[in-house]
Amino acid sequence: MLATETLYTPYNGAVLLENPLLNKGLAFTEGERTAFNLQGLLPHNVETIEEQTARAWGQFCQFKTGYFAPYLPAKYSGY
Repeated sequence: MLATETLYTPYNGAVLLENPLLNKGLAFTEGERTAFNLQGLLPHNVETIEEQTARAWGQFCQFKTGYFAPYLPAKYSGY
């Protein structure tokens, strides 16, 4: 379940994006991008965390049959 509480952070701009615990990538809403001074630092489109996860998983699955397949560790070959 996603948290709905507000989290205060003193960071904004590029410093916020450098923090992996606070960086939501494309999931920052337009309001959050304005509040945290992220304009111009992220692409214009907004994706939810779920959409980002699905896209990343799809890209990972392409490695199974693509050029990088021989380089995947055996523990990932079952996915």
